Amino acid sequence: MNNERPRIMIYRSVDYMHEYPAQIVRYVDGEPEHLGEKGWDGVKDGKYYPPSLLLKEHELQKIADDLWAIGIRPSGSEGSIGQLDAVNRHLDDMRKIASKKLGIAL
Repeated sequence: MNNERPRIMIYRSVDYMHEYPAQIVRYVDGEPEHLGEKGWDGVKDGKYYPPSLLLKEHELQKIADDLWAIGIRPSGSEGSIGQLDAVNRHLDDMRKIASKKLGIAL
């Protein structure tokens, strides 16, 4: 049996102005199943599936914060984190130079 872990897709929709729909889908033997109110249901072409979950912004922020706390970072964030470190090192260097040139302690 070739089963994958469920995938969670969160998106914006004009149908849900103050909530974010999330679809939870898994594949069993290559066939998609959607998690709905009554459990897992095989996906049929052309059928509408309501969101598995509706999440508010503060709930998504809590998830993001919890993921950050355990070391999970957003894709592409590595550069921005490294850039901030580089800027901070540069500012430290500039403070040392200015302090030495001006003869003052910063």
